[in-house]
Formats: sequence, structure tokens, C-alpha cells
Amino acid sequence: MKAEKLSIVLLLILIIIAAIFFMNTIQAPQKTFFWKALFNAGHVPLFGVISLAVLGLSIKLLSPYIRRRSIHYLISLLVTAGIGLITEIIQYYSPRDADFVDIIRDVIGAIVFLLFYMTFDKQLPALSDKNRRKFRVIIRTLAVIICLAAFIPAGIWAKSYHSRQMQFPLICGFDSCWETMFVEGEDAQLQRTAAPPKWDKSPDDKVACLIFDKADFPGIAINEPYPDWTGYSAFSFEIFSPYGSSLKLSLRINDTHHDYTFYDRFNTQLKIDPGGCEYLIPVESILYGSKTRDMDMTSIAMIKIFAHKPDTSFTLYFDNFKLIRDDIPEYMYHHKNRKIELLP
Repeated sequence: MKAEKLSIVLLLILIIIAAIFFMNTIQAPQKTFFWKALFNAGHVPLFGVISLAVLGLSIKLLSPYIRRRSIHYLISLLVTAGIGLITEIIQYYSPRDADFVDIIRDVIGAIVFLLFYMTFDKQLPALSDKNRRKFRVIIRTLAVIICLAAFIPAGIWAKSYHSRQMQFPLICGFDSCWETMFVEGEDAQLQRTAAPPKWDKSPDDKVACLIFDKADFPGIAINEPYPDWTGYSAFSFEIFSPYGSSLKLSLRINDTHHDYTFYDRFNTQLKIDPGGCEYLIPVESILYGSKTRDMDMTSIAMIKIFAHKPDTSFTLYFDNFKLIRDDIPEYMYHHKNRKIELLP
């Protein structure tokens, strides 16, 4: 093998190794929806580069044995898909999160980059003909559009974070589809709907209707609320119950340092009386909610309201999760041993 050819082969191998190393070692600055979407989208250009490097290796090493140029493109696609599969299998058995949907992104990246490169490859007679100029332009345009489309989810999340910031101290009022991207029902069916007629709200006001399933801990979760709660006196939200008797729910709030144990977060019980009611929880009580440390009030990560093994399915309505600065009258709550007994 000539020195020039050897150097090119080594360079291509180095590019592949560097790309795989980057994918398996670089961590996102934060574990958020945005960074996850951005890293997922990154699979497309990253494996596009890998596919071109594999194509170059195939051409340099296998051309004496494989004459048809198109076969090298097929080899590149298959090898790149194999690299993606092996990578996800390795991640599955490692601390990193494996997502086999990433294999689809890897293949899409390979196809897009290979198609784009094919339009410049003069060794492919079918695409090098002058009469195929418009066809080449169409392929290049589609390749660019598909590559950019992979980043649309990250763009949607960026818009959602902007909306979250602009409406703060309102955490979630269910009036915007952007804010509800952070909200999900866990073992529960969640939908935005008009407020029940008996709830004293405008007909245009949207609320969350949550149907609790018969499960261990069905409920509503607000992931990644605006994290900095310092400077506020209370956390407030509204619940409407259409039933004639009281219900009991649990509330948990944790920060990003949560160790996933019960005592390392704020926990309290909620008494849900018939009709609509506003609940107030002092931020100070949340600060001291963990029995092992003070909560980081600049880094709140989750709010969850849930039932404990309900005997039957039931429906409640939620609205206006927000922070307030006003002083809370003492009769609104009783603070004892860092546990809250709410008296709404």
C-alpha cells in the first residue's frame, strides 16, 4: 500500500474512531429535555460523517475486488448501521441511556449524507450526466431538509423553555400547548379541557383533566418546572373535585440533587374536598422538606401529585400551578416537624 493511500486510510479510520468516541463519552451539560433532543438530533450528522468515512475506506481498500461504485455505498450504509447497533448494545449494558430509536437516526444520517455525496460523485454515471442536473439539485435539497428536520424537536423544546421562562412565576396554567410539554400523566390519562361548569372559571380557561387509573401511584407530574424558587413565599395550585366526599392525594417536590429516596424530598398529604380549592405551601417548608439536607431552591426538578393505590378510577381537574410572593396568613397552614398539614 502506497504511503499516500495508507495515510488516507488511517485518517478515515481515525475519523470513525473519533466520532464513536465522541458519541460514547461526551455528556450533555444538563439532563434536560432540550439537551436530550439536541443530542438525539446529533446522531444524524455524526453518523453521516461516519458513513462517508466508511465509504472512503471501502473505495480505497475494496476497489480492486468490487468494481461497481454503488456497491461501496451499500457497504457503507450497512457498516454504519452495524456500528450504530453495536453502539446502542454497548450503551444498554453501560450507565449511559440506550435508545434503539437512535439506530433509525443513525441510518437516516447515513442515507442523507451518502445521497448528498452521490450527487458529486463523477464515478456514478447515472448521476454525472448533465441531463440529471435537476435531479441532483432535488436530492441535495431533500438531504439538507431532512438533516435540518432532525433538529426540529430541539427547536420545539427551546421554544417551550422560552415560554416557561416568560410566564414565570406561573409554572403551568394549561392555557398553552408549550407549557404542557413539561406535564405528563403517570398511570393516568391527561388532557387539556374546559373547566367544569361548577368551577368558578371563565369558559375559555383551559385546565388539566386527569383520569387516575387503578395503579400503584397514578398522578400528574410537572417535569423541569422553572427551577429558581428563591424570593417567593409560597407554591400554589388549584384542584377541582366533582365528587361529594373528600379524597386524599400526596404531593412530592424534589430538586436535581434528589437521591430517589422518600426522605430526600418534600412530601405532604393533600385533602381534596368537593368543589374547587386553592392550596398554598410555604416555600420555606419545601426548603426544609428533606430530612437529610436543605433543598436547593434554585434547582427544583419535579412536582408530582399522585394517589396511592386507588380502589377505582377517578377524575380530578388541576389549574394554575404558580409561585406567589405575598405573605401567607398563619391560619392557612400548620407547620410541625417539617411536615405540612394543609387546611385549604
